[in-house]
Amino acid sequence: MVDKANIALLTYGLTILLLCVCAVFVLHFTLGKVVREKTHIYYFMLVFVALSLGFVGYISRAFIPMWISISIGNFMTLLTAYAFRSALLWRRGCRIHIYRDPIALSNLILLTVINTVVFYWLLDAFHYRITIILTNVCIVLFGARKYVVINPQHITQGEKQTRAGLLLAGIIVLFVLIAAPFFQDPWYYSTYLFTLCSSFTMLLLGVALNLVLSDIIETHYQNSITDTLTGLYNRRYFMTQFLIAMNQSRRYHNPISVLMCDIDHFKNINDQYGHDNGDLALQSFSEMLKTSVRDVDVVARYGGEEFIVLMPRTPMEDAQQIAERLRVNTERLLIASKKKVFGFTISIGLSSGEGDSDIKDYISLADDALYRAKNNGRNRVFSVDVESILSEKSQAAHL
Repeated sequence: MVDKANIALLTYGLTILLLCVCAVFVLHFTLGKVVREKTHIYYFMLVFVALSLGFVGYISRAFIPMWISISIGNFMTLLTAYAFRSALLWRRGCRIHIYRDPIALSNLILLTVINTVVFYWLLDAFHYRITIILTNVCIVLFGARKYVVINPQHITQGEKQTRAGLLLAGIIVLFVLIAAPFFQDPWYYSTYLFTLCSSFTMLLLGVALNLVLSDIIETHYQNSITDTLTGLYNRRYFMTQFLIAMNQSRRYHNPISVLMCDIDHFKNINDQYGHDNGDLALQSFSEMLKTSVRDVDVVARYGGEEFIVLMPRTPMEDAQQIAERLRVNTERLLIASKKKVFGFTISIGLSSGEGDSDIKDYISLADDALYRAKNNGRNRVFSVDVESILSEKSQAAHL
């Protein structure tokens, strides 16, 4: 006989099932089409598939044997938490499937068997079953928060919101866990349970969508400010950062230096070893360049085989040491091609000043210094003081 508690189960269950179907639809047909790596999207979809199947198992206990309903509900509830955890791990680049994760797999099977055999067939202790499952879900959700952030040095807004969302989801599960012993009437318990579960489902959906959308926006932003071949910043982003650094230099009277680097005889590398090896040389030099400068410096590909480095709060003497280190490191750099192993050198033009001049003056004078370095035999550093050069030009103009 179908009583009012079962009617409540069916009503709330179908509502949550509809939410889960909408979640899967949105993840697959909208976000899944614009994300290149889709495995974590599939795991987010699995979260809502498992959640919906868990509710189906729970609400169908009036029509199927109770032990089957308990097994399905317990297994799918646990799978929901572990699928969310796996989605975050795959997003971080940790490519481990649930069926290859011994901890997740053993917990899924072991806890489902314990709840079905021990706490249903032998003891029939509802509160023990709910405590075991929901405690494990809380542990997984709270533990998954540490997998949200990919780069601790650059935490996106979506990652912050996801960590907060997982915390709130865990708290909702705790409310279900704490209140379970106080409900005796199945009608009231079903209403309370599915109200919180609806909130839990919508919260997980919001967290998943927000994180994926945040990743898409961050990816598009990074693509707009970086060079595709080398991974360095592009010229437009460099000029934006240069303007910020220049304003700070003028305000606090800090020195600022610019390095203009050019690979010597790069055309010969392309002609002799091919354009693929020329690209490999550019990529190898870019990696070396990033690791040879400081975190505060801004490195960009200026165009072709030219690279530019902005060094805030750096006087000429320190900039010369960095430039010389770059020159030496480049001499030691070897590129392994199919034909042979080859190397190359660079010429560097350095302009340095107190930030009182224009951005164009720094870049123009660094380019002039680079030209002089090449004319004097290449594989060397040539430095100019911006204020001194501009002062000489101003005096010459008044003669």
